[in-house]
Amino acid sequence: MTGPSTTTQRCETPTPVDVTASVTATVEATLRELHAGDPELPPVLRSSVLDRDLGFDSLGRMELLLRTERAFGLDLSADTLQRAETVADLLSAV
Repeated sequence: MTGPSTTTQRCETPTPVDVTASVTATVEATLRELHAGDPELPPVLRSSVLDRDLGFDSLGRMELLLRTERAFGLDLSADTLQRAETVADLLSAV
């Protein structure tokens, strides 16, 4: 006779690689939507400057911030929008 089976649930913490890939994917998806139809979007790198390199204006940055909060289930501080100049800055905020 066997006893009741127990299932151990592991709570996996995302690795820095997972978080980096997720932030990059969020930036890329937002960029594609904001510039729909543009066949030559720039690559999204950690060093990419949100406005100069990727073309995010203030409204686009707000959308990016909201999508990032939604993707990670968090509430970023209000000044993140002004402080985050690069993809790496956004990653640090997450």
